[in-house]
Amino acid sequence: MLTGDRDRLRALLARHVVGGRVAVGGRPGPRSVVPMSGDTLSLRPAPDGVRIDGTPILDANIQAGNGRIHVVDAVLRAPGSDAP
Repeated sequence: MLTGDRDRLRALLARHVVGGRVAVGGRPGPRSVVPMSGDTLSLRPAPDGVRIDGTPILDANIQAGNGRIHVVDAVLRAPGSDAP
């Protein structure tokens, strides 16, 4: 995927980047975020922490030079897709 289909890779990466600042854990209840891909991802509290589209967030709110990083446990795949 890294060399074969750049458009598909670009679309996959765009699903992992959200403009602005999104803090995880500060606001209770479900909410949504819109990544650069333009679709909507659900951010929901769970017994084991917080999940984004059902994927656990392993580490959140890591401050970086250009924003915040949230470490997720899997690739956030396109809606209805079984492959990235």
